[in-house]
Amino acid sequence: MIDALAQVDERAQIDATATIMNHAYIGPYVTIGPGCVIKPFAVIEQHTHLGAHNIVHSHAVLGSDPQDISYQGQTTQLVVGDYNTFREGVTINRGSHKTTSAQTRIGNHNFFMAYSHVGHDCQVANHCIMTNYSGISGHVVLDDHAILSGYVGAHQGCNIGAYAMVTHGALLPMDVMPYMLVVGGDDPRIAAVNKVGLKRHGFSAAAITDITSVYRRFVREKQPLAEVIDFLQSQDDHHGVFRTCLQAIKRNKRGLIR
Repeated sequence: MIDALAQVDERAQIDATATIMNHAYIGPYVTIGPGCVIKPFAVIEQHTHLGAHNIVHSHAVLGSDPQDISYQGQTTQLVVGDYNTFREGVTINRGSHKTTSAQTRIGNHNFFMAYSHVGHDCQVANHCIMTNYSGISGHVVLDDHAILSGYVGAHQGCNIGAYAMVTHGALLPMDVMPYMLVVGGDDPRIAAVNKVGLKRHGFSAAAITDITSVYRRFVREKQPLAEVIDFLQSQDDHHGVFRTCLQAIKRNKRGLIR
């Protein structure tokens, strides 16, 4: 259903089961999938694909130009999966011309709270939460189940690992290891293993013990990365957590918060 007061570009493709409410704006080359709801005064600018059952609340702006001073109107995209919620005032930019894909990508079942921001070329996986006023700069990666609390910010190119939680308005200049709890304003640090979050997601006591052994070496003892890598590679990885940590260490380019 498309409300008579909505403005929909003729080049947009809207599934018959989607709902476009009054005063929403749908721009050119936008695709909106089954069951999506676009609420009043929401804006989806251009070259944006929404999968199924996404909800875009009032005054959210999706698919806007990348905030890159070298951008000169090249065709870039925002690609969104299924069952995502974008609350009031959320802003998500399309990709930039500087990457091969020229895409910003959002996976499935993510929750973007009011006024959170996703910059160009970011990759947000699945089941992530960005709390009010949190923001990630260009080329940031959020792995599955990562959580950013209010006012958290991430420098461009940072990676936030799976099941990590970043709190207390932390400003991230470097990568965050999976499974960790990060605190601390402009001097962020790992405070503990994110045990509450892990238990909520069904991690066994044995898996959490394995993660704690990584925390002890990486954070408490501050072992050199080479020693941490040797440890991770030498373990019987029954729960997959050592492999996940190893991948996070190997992909980092900005360093890792400890």
